[in-house]
Amino acid sequence: MRQLLALICAGIFISGCTGDKGKAEKVKKEIINASGKMQSYYRYKYNKYGKIRKSHFTSDDQLISYFTYDYDKDGKRLKKTEYDPRNALLSYVLYEYNSNRVRTKKEEYDKNNMMRSYFTYEYDDKGKKKRRIKYSPSGKAIVNDVYEYNDKSRLLKRTTIGNSGEVISFLTHEYKGRKRIKKSRFDRNGKLIDYTDYHH
Repeated sequence: MRQLLALICAGIFISGCTGDKGKAEKVKKEIINASGKMQSYYRYKYNKYGKIRKSHFTSDDQLISYFTYDYDKDGKRLKKTEYDPRNALLSYVLYEYNSNRVRTKKEEYDKNNMMRSYFTYEYDDKGKKKRRIKYSPSGKAIVNDVYEYNDKSRLLKRTTIGNSGEVISFLTHEYKGRKRIKKSRFDRNGKLIDYTDYHH
């Protein structure tokens, strides 16, 4: 953590310093409720490292919040920051990696720099994410996310499981060719909560 903060202070983050010189923003995904009504949508802007800005809008085009992304010199994401429409800080996320440049931890903070939760990751022998564990700031495990893939190593399902082993919710993913076109969110009983349509 100290090393990560030192990187921030050293000013080697790449994103804000690359400005908004990415491709023009376009609608990337829409959030639709179980009744088929769009609730909100996101626009994205990219640079050579990946996303540099994600903007969240209501269905009637009112900005809810926006996110900016910081990367290291190798293109690894180090920070995601959320702002309200008046540019006030809402929250931020920090990412950590091991010596092999594999993500090992994600920390979530509120606008007052208080940690809200953190996540650790486990991978299979092919390097695919197989489990993500969410912890409280005090280190108590809250939930586990378990990942399932198809024979082409594309994510098919993510199941959120409580500490007692009970399923809390799950997500499924659909693809067209190599591109993800839909993500659906279900409650523990398999009832659709909402779904996300992706635009490419």
